[in-house]
Amino acid sequence: MPDCQVLLFKIRGDDYGLDISKVSSVLRNDARVTRVPGTAPHVLGVINLRGEILPIVDMRLRLAADARRAGGQGAGEWQAAPWQGGGASDPGNGRGPDCAGGANGAGGAGSASGPGGDGRIVVVRSDGVSVGLVVDSVSEVARVAASDIESPSAIGGSLPAEDVGGIVRAGGRAATLLNADSFARA
Repeated sequence: MPDCQVLLFKIRGDDYGLDISKVSSVLRNDARVTRVPGTAPHVLGVINLRGEILPIVDMRLRLAADARRAGGQGAGEWQAAPWQGGGASDPGNGRGPDCAGGANGAGGAGSASGPGGDGRIVVVRSDGVSVGLVVDSVSEVARVAASDIESPSAIGGSLPAEDVGGIVRAGGRAATLLNADSFARA
């Protein structure tokens, strides 16, 4: 895997990252979200982003549902976000992270996510599909050497293998590298 840049962010106090080549933008979480009947509980609804209808996914609920589906140890620790009810399973079919580098306009910082809250919406694009991922805060874009990315099989963990690209060491801490392709199929 080549060197890459990773957008680092927090969800419920845990560090996560996404390959920056899959991130098209980072937005303040102040958009008006329109609920869509019949969607999974982790899908908050949609927003209109520059003429594009963008599904908005609560990553707290999505990760909790994935942990429960995988039957991981952390599954019992997750709870629904205060503005939502319980989560639901949503199988992702990711192909693994590209982590090919390049910057696509990501940036910003914030905390405490929720519809209309102060968190951030990380917009990821994969195979022509965009989705907004609500996270608690965005901290930085870090350059990561290939040697600082551990294989997901070496980690174990409570998330399904298709959702995790590995563990990255960046910014003086370890973060779970999420597979943007999996989450773009929210």
